[in-house]
Amino acid sequence: MGINKKQTDNDSENNKKLTPWQQENLKYLEQEGKEPQWLETPKEEEVEKLSFKGQDSDASDHSKEKKVEVGNTKFILLETSDEELDDDEGEEKVSHEKDEDTPEKLKELPKSKSFADKLPKMKEKRRHRLKRRLLLIVGIFGVATLALIYYVSPISKLSALEIAGNEKVSEEAIAMSTKYKKDQFFWEAYFDSKALDDVKKNNPRIKSVNRSISHINNILLTVEEYKEVAYAKKEGAFFLILENGLILDEEVEQTHQGFPVFTNFENGDKLEKMMSIYHDLDQAMQDNIIEVILSPTEHNVNRVVIRLKDENQIIGSVMNLDEKIGYYHEVASQMSEPGVVDMEAGVFTYSFATKESYEQEKVKREEQEKLENQEDLENTE
Repeated sequence: MGINKKQTDNDSENNKKLTPWQQENLKYLEQEGKEPQWLETPKEEEVEKLSFKGQDSDASDHSKEKKVEVGNTKFILLETSDEELDDDEGEEKVSHEKDEDTPEKLKELPKSKSFADKLPKMKEKRRHRLKRRLLLIVGIFGVATLALIYYVSPISKLSALEIAGNEKVSEEAIAMSTKYKKDQFFWEAYFDSKALDDVKKNNPRIKSVNRSISHINNILLTVEEYKEVAYAKKEGAFFLILENGLILDEEVEQTHQGFPVFTNFENGDKLEKMMSIYHDLDQAMQDNIIEVILSPTEHNVNRVVIRLKDENQIIGSVMNLDEKIGYYHEVASQMSEPGVVDMEAGVFTYSFATKESYEQEKVKREEQEKLENQEDLENTE
């Protein structure tokens, strides 16, 4: 009895050293009349291995090894330190947290769509693509059809030519210069730049011509003409001079008394230069001019004589008259009687009474200067 009691106390003491799971499992097996396999006495080799492992774990994991006897059975228990239990609990918590987080993360991930889900969108895209292609084809054929209809219709042909802004040049002359034809393709006529050049070339009075579309298939030409500013007198006949210095070939009667007369001039640089000087004069000086006579001499081929309404005359050179004629009003105000304002060499005046003698002296002086120049050239050679 004493031994059994002692053995029972040892068993109870050893049971306390078992884990709760081992104790419950041991009670269950005792009720069933079975012995737990984990209480079987290990072989000596296994005990040695377990003890060796226990020693290693003491050094590394701080575990403790204890031998326990329950009845006639011996077994080895390894006691785990609190730190290891804490670590195990921490790992279980982390793994549990990971397990809890995993479904939420999986919910957040995009779900893979099946081909059946993608099929409606693919059909919609294909339908839009077909619509675009169809619209493109219909548009191309539609434009081509409209262009063909327009080309064969009457509205694609030139219907009429309208002319505006002309005063001296007739509409017939302008129309003939364009060389447009009835029922000509409208855009061919409209973009023909040579037609506008021919209008100006064949009609010298025309300064500019602009083209525009009138109604649907009419062309409107708006012209601007040069102004008539003077007469040219050649061999007793009069011809009109335009503002650009061009003498027209049409002989006319001198009907405009306010126009000055340019005598002995031909189309060229001298007339253009003299017309430029005339346009730069103030209106009072322009109205004062009666006639401009090109009167070249042996010494000055550009000599001109200008007859004025105030009975004075101006003598000068076409090449430099623009630099001196501006002083005329001041010089004329100092003259006591009508006379000549000589601007050929400097600016000075003399009366008509002394004009002949002065001109003779002037000719002699010019001849003397010419002889001196020739002698200088001979001496130089």
